[in-house]
Amino acid sequence: MQVWSGKAVNDEVKWLSQGPNRVMKRYNAFIINGFRFHTKYRERLRRTQNCGIVVNSSITSYASARDSNPVEGSVEYYGLLTDY
Repeated sequence: MQVWSGKAVNDEVKWLSQGPNRVMKRYNAFIINGFRFHTKYRERLRRTQNCGIVVNSSITSYASARDSNPVEGSVEYYGLLTDY
């Protein structure tokens, strides 16, 4: 912990203030919960492809800022694993 302007600053806050880490590992394949995924680029010449993903998300929707009866719902997000 460091002191800045008379206030204690947590190490995590200090690291976050420095922005993203420029040194990172890149992967073109993943195994998540027993499922194998590859990036779109890796699968571009393959007959079978597994670069698409779906994420189910629970959301709360409001009709307006004054709405006191929110509606719970489910939204599916679709995408492709890409490597930039």
